[in-house]
Amino acid sequence: MGLRQGTRCNNLKMKEAFEAYERIRYRLPDVTRRADCHRLPNLDYLASEIDVFLLDAFGVLNIGETAIPGVPERVAGLQKGGKRVMVVSNAAGYPHSTLMRKYKRLGYNFDPEDVITSRTATLAAINKMPTTKWGIMDTEIWGLEDLEHLDITYLADDVSAYEEAEGFIL
Repeated sequence: MGLRQGTRCNNLKMKEAFEAYERIRYRLPDVTRRADCHRLPNLDYLASEIDVFLLDAFGVLNIGETAIPGVPERVAGLQKGGKRVMVVSNAAGYPHSTLMRKYKRLGYNFDPEDVITSRTATLAAINKMPTTKWGIMDTEIWGLEDLEHLDITYLADDVSAYEEAEGFIL
């Protein structure tokens, strides 16, 4: 589902998604060469060939509140070597500043613009939309940081909140 689309309309099922991909396939680049996969001991072996590393957070940088051993040092080494290391995460429930503090605490040193989350991507899209009364399905524990400028109601068990919402943030 996309923005402003609900469970009763505009759904894209697997079959339709695959068909949509096939319709635009001609616009995508062709595979020009095939190569064998090679196992490398670590990212340093790729550093001379790569300018920017995009790393997932959970399971790559950390597991919960613990950094994966050796990864902060590896990331710092890449950064020291002039490589840009970016984080791509589905951590939509956390305000950006909370994630930045977490990564710092775990031993990472990322620039704020190098941490891209589904939350930041969603907010970028929402900020281009007309003013909307949003219902948000999230825990209130993190507050509304990053969301203060939006008309938001936390959705819980109150049916009227769902009825009053014009759009939903999940």
